[in-house]
Amino acid sequence: MNAKPSPGSHKPGRAAEATLLLFVSGLLAWLAIEGWYQPLQFEVFAGDDLRLFAAADGGVKVLIDGMLTAFKFRPITAVLDVCVARLTGGDYDRVAAVSVGIHALNAVGLFAILNRLLGVGAAAALGLTVAATLTRFATYLYMHEQALMEGVGISALLGIMALSRVSIERPTVARSIALSVLFLSIIHIHERYLVLAAPLLFLAIWNLRGHRTFAVALAGGVALSGVANIAVKKLWFSTPVLVGTETQRLEFNVPQVLSFFWRGLASLFGVNRGPAYLSVQDFFDAPGWVQAVSIGAAAMSCLLLGLFAAQLISRRTRDRHTLAAAIFYTMSIVVLLLAASVTFRQEFRWLYSPYVVLILFLAEPLRSVDRTSQWARFAVAALVLLSVARELHLKQRYEAFFGIEAYRVANNFYTAVANSPAARNSEEILVRGGVADAGWIFMGGTFAQYYRLPPVEFASGPTATEANASAFVLEYRPQTRSFTTAQSTNVQRLDWRPKDTSVVEAAAQTFAPVEGLATPTKTPVFSMPVDGEPAVIVVSTVEFTVAAPPSAKALRVSLSHVYAMGDGVDIEIKARSDAGAQPILEKTILPLARTEEPRWREFDLPLPTGATHLDVKVFSKSGDSTADWIALRDFSFEQAQ
Repeated sequence: MNAKPSPGSHKPGRAAEATLLLFVSGLLAWLAIEGWYQPLQFEVFAGDDLRLFAAADGGVKVLIDGMLTAFKFRPITAVLDVCVARLTGGDYDRVAAVSVGIHALNAVGLFAILNRLLGVGAAAALGLTVAATLTRFATYLYMHEQALMEGVGISALLGIMALSRVSIERPTVARSIALSVLFLSIIHIHERYLVLAAPLLFLAIWNLRGHRTFAVALAGGVALSGVANIAVKKLWFSTPVLVGTETQRLEFNVPQVLSFFWRGLASLFGVNRGPAYLSVQDFFDAPGWVQAVSIGAAAMSCLLLGLFAAQLISRRTRDRHTLAAAIFYTMSIVVLLLAASVTFRQEFRWLYSPYVVLILFLAEPLRSVDRTSQWARFAVAALVLLSVARELHLKQRYEAFFGIEAYRVANNFYTAVANSPAARNSEEILVRGGVADAGWIFMGGTFAQYYRLPPVEFASGPTATEANASAFVLEYRPQTRSFTTAQSTNVQRLDWRPKDTSVVEAAAQTFAPVEGLATPTKTPVFSMPVDGEPAVIVVSTVEFTVAAPPSAKALRVSLSHVYAMGDGVDIEIKARSDAGAQPILEKTILPLARTEEPRWREFDLPLPTGATHLDVKVFSKSGDSTADWIALRDFSFEQAQ
């Protein structure tokens, strides 16, 4: 006689099946997302991503300190960034794979909430998941600092939405604690999620009469989390509680906020509003059929909300739970939209969180078993088809998104250099043609340091201003964002001419010794041979002035960083005349590579007519002047013939 298996004997098999299903679902989602957005088409980082992964080697504290300089306190994001950087070794492909993986897990999580928690049929749940996953709101996947932060933020948001929906019908103390922990976490991923305190406090108040312990625990947890976040910022770090994008102050311009709010709401419903560099394509710039499809999608969304309202009015049982869900969803969408509308621009990544909540809200009518559910199924099917059609059109215009533009420029540059041994072996790479936003895309000298390239200089004029026989010159073509080797480099060898630093040596005599200054003379400017050559060392931070001979027509400068440490030193030279001060040199001089000899850089700087004095300033834009020493082996004047 065969023994009947006990109920517990099925658990290992079910767990294995669930794990396999999760793995396969996640893999399929990963492949779909990569195939749609294709972030793996690139090879190297650009912009904020470059700064992030270059700094991540310093650990969590370095990242948090960097965030605090921009008045951002996001410790969970910092921990995630460092973990990803160390797990991937800062390799672009691996980081991009992780970014896509988080988005894929969010897609699987959303499907599970729709199908398992809300009871939506598999086909409708899959369709809504596709609409929520392959969307222009997720173009942040091209910028991995944002992809990691926004991705894990959406993960926490999905957890809050799922727990809140369950707690509306079955509130428990354990769920109130879990919601408080999720809220504490999400506000330390990105501060804009502080606004979720409003719907969570509503949930607590709603349950105050029937489930007092749940209500008190949730309200207390949310309040303490918010107060702790604000107190740490104000009392410990002395930073503002909230600050706008690019560290611009929040001014709460009411007409602007209302304008952004309505545009954001229209975008959530399918009518895309916003400049192309953020929205990919504005509704009014789209072809007629795309406008029709967008309006149709908005109509289906409105129909679903109307059906939900009809169900709410006609329902005789559980109407209190349904009403609470409607209020909770509405409050969440409104406050998240407001959080995306209070600064000087509305980035579409900020609209993704209210869009996810809207998708959950639109699924509610499918839970009904009355006649309206048939119309709800039709509306969902139409909404998904129309949304996918619109997104397929917008996908062809992702190149307009500012993140892709930056990555295209950086990767085209890297390809041009990587395919040229002459470029990689040169002392410097000079780019002509005016690369827009080059300072942000390449983060000053960070790109060259991160990818072990020669120093890169960007010149907007037609000829090279730096005279260096070893410079490799690239021409930039803005129309195609491509780089080609220049036919003529227009560089000259200046090593033959005599070097003279006497005017700087004279200026050095004007400085009195300062006790504690770690230089041989205890002054910031002093003479010292570098690699066997006479030179004058200038230590950050210092300013001095030299007189220009009346007949001088140009200044010749030869300089190098002294150390293979620090983050680079900045030098500015201004020529003074009766017409005022005019900058003639503004450069960041990168540290030497380890074991590298001094890298001398030669400049021929034309002087404006009537120049009488030169003001020299050596400093650090980053504020960290550690090891910021410049060696000058030439600082002489070319006389007019």
